[in-house]
Amino acid sequence: MIPLVRADQMRDIDAAAIQEMGVSSLALMEAAGRAVAEAVLAHFGADEAGRVLIVCGKGNNGGDGLVAARHLREAGVQPRVVVAGEETQLSPDARANAIAWRATGGTIDFLPDEGAAARFFQSPPPFDVAIDALL
Repeated sequence: MIPLVRADQMRDIDAAAIQEMGVSSLALMEAAGRAVAEAVLAHFGADEAGRVLIVCGKGNNGGDGLVAARHLREAGVQPRVVVAGEETQLSPDARANAIAWRATGGTIDFLPDEGAAARFFQSPPPFDVAIDALL
């Protein structure tokens, strides 16, 4: 069983992996995003997942979502990626994964402010599965 941890505990675990074990933050992000994609595929399958909406933050959680999008695309799913923020606000690792996502032909809808986010979520695109890579 995997223990549940608070956000501050997860930051400490990530920091320990990076500093004490020499794991890069990009490698951690890759593993997390791949695990999310694998969980979606295990639960729904590529055919059943249908329309996937991935809502990303500007930081490393958002980077995890971008990795998940890439792995889902490789499995034949066509996710829609939305980032709550502007492209210039992406963390360096999230930016690297945005580039990797776009290299697959993926697109990103940026919601630069609360007004844009409110308009988007008042009538979101149809989706069957939503992935929270924001919190």
